[in-house]
Amino acid sequence: MKEDVINLEKAALSGDIPAILELADMYRYGDGVKEDKEKAVELYRQGAGLNDPYSYWCLADMYYYGEGVDKSIDNAIQLFQTAAELGQAEAWTALGAYFVEDSPGAPDYEKAIYYYKKAADLNEPHAIHNIGVCLSNGEGLPKSDEMAFQQFLNAANLGHTEAKFKVGWCFLHGIGMNQDKMQAINWLESAALDGHEEAQETLKKL
Repeated sequence: MKEDVINLEKAALSGDIPAILELADMYRYGDGVKEDKEKAVELYRQGAGLNDPYSYWCLADMYYYGEGVDKSIDNAIQLFQTAAELGQAEAWTALGAYFVEDSPGAPDYEKAIYYYKKAADLNEPHAIHNIGVCLSNGEGLPKSDEMAFQQFLNAANLGHTEAKFKVGWCFLHGIGMNQDKMQAINWLESAALDGHEEAQETLKKL
């Protein structure tokens, strides 16, 4: 493993983006090396300097949560924006989530949905799921159980665990579509296999 790390270090120094990212992730999570979040930040900055969208995305995330750097929401938002404009779909979702969860004052669902739709156009499952939540709750969009269910189904088909649970729940209770217990069980089992605890508990009661 030590030799592998040395080889990655050499490749990273030469500007090899896959090596930079692999090494950065290793230091961020302590995978095969001693965890060193400051080193991870340094490597993500190197990747960002090479205009790599994933590097911008990870660097933004570290600023957002204060990992290896002083927490700075302003820096995080700027970096998420850059990552998004370079094609990192999850960054659009992160921007949308910011306006729901962390923006000063009341949530700004209009801005959140704008960013969620940007990500959804790139088939980003978290954004699609979040649009479903907005439709289900009537937050920023007219309330519609039918349209919410379709968004949850779209996200579930992309592998989103929480969306799988919600599709199963909708089938179980006939929310936004006709009740169908077999379909409910299928989706709940899929979510349960992903480790979704509420899906596991729901299945025990059926």
